[in-house]
Amino acid sequence: MLLKHCATWLWCALVLKGQHSVAEKGQGLMEYALILVLVALIVLIVLAVVGIAVRDGLYENIIENI
Repeated sequence: MLLKHCATWLWCALVLKGQHSVAEKGQGLMEYALILVLVALIVLIVLAVVGIAVRDGLYENIIENI
């Protein structure tokens, strides 16, 4: 649900980008900054989850076999 909401928001932001006035250009930069922060947060969460799985599964099996 959150991903669908973010995708809809991003699509609307890109479609309406050409309709911003000069005073609203700073707002556009802020929107891109928020998207960048959201992507970075998602990457960190995925790395945290996958990192634990790799450490517990793959890495420990390699160490035991050596």
